[in-house]
Amino acid sequence: ELRPSASPSELRFEGVHFAYGDGEDALRGFDATFRRGELTGVFGRSGSGKSTVAALAVRLYDPQKGRILLDGTPLAEHDLEALRASYALALQDTVLFGETVRENLLLGRPDAAEADLWLALRAAGADGFVTALPQGLDTVLGARGSGLSGGEGRRLCLARTFLRDSGVLIVDEPFSGLDRTGVERVMQTLRARARVSIVIVIAHDLDDLSAFDKIVFVREGRAEDEGTHAELVV
Repeated sequence: ELRPSASPSELRFEGVHFAYGDGEDALRGFDATFRRGELTGVFGRSGSGKSTVAALAVRLYDPQKGRILLDGTPLAEHDLEALRASYALALQDTVLFGETVRENLLLGRPDAAEADLWLALRAAGADGFVTALPQGLDTVLGARGSGLSGGEGRRLCLARTFLRDSGVLIVDEPFSGLDRTGVERVMQTLRARARVSIVIVIAHDLDDLSAFDKIVFVREGRAEDEGTHAELVV
C-alpha cells in the first residue's frame, strides 16, 4: 500500500456512482478534478450530492462504480490510515467533546503552541467569542460543545481543522454565521492554504464562492457545469 504525498497535486473523480444502502444514487457519474493551487468550490442545492463528494474523498465510503484518484493512484491503493491522516475535514455537523476549548483544538495538532491556537481561532473568526469565555482557552465545554451556539461550535471546529498540516483540506459551509470580517479572514486562510494544498469548499450559496478560482456545480449527483462565479451566473 502507498502513502500519499505530503503535498499532492490532484484529486480526480472519474465517473463516480454511489448510493447509500438501497436508496437512490447520491452520485451518478460524477466527474471533477481538484488541484493544488486552485481554490475550488462545490456548489449545489441540498441533496445534490455535495457532502457525498467529501465523504468519498476521505474514503468514509468507496464508490460502487468509477474511480477516485490522488495523484493518479486510486484511493483504495493508498494506506487508509496514512490517507486519512493527510486530510483535514470540517463538516457542517460539529464534533466537540466535553473538555476545554484548548483540548478540542489540540485534537487537530497535539504539538501546537498557544500562539498557534490563537492564530487558528483568528483565521476561523472564532477568537472573539473564545476571548469572551470565562476561562478563555481553558473553559470547559459541555457534552458535544453545549454552552456554545451552533455557529460558535462550527467556527471552533473550523479552527481545529485549520491547525492540521494537510495535503487536502475539505470544508463544508465555512462562511455560515460569520460577519464580513470573519468571512474575509476565512477567505484569506483558504486562499493561502490553496497555494500549498488541494482545497475544496462546499457551499449551497453561489455568492459565497464569488472569489474562488473554480466552482463545480453539482446537480442530481453529477457535475453539471464548472467555471468561475461570473461564468456560472450568466
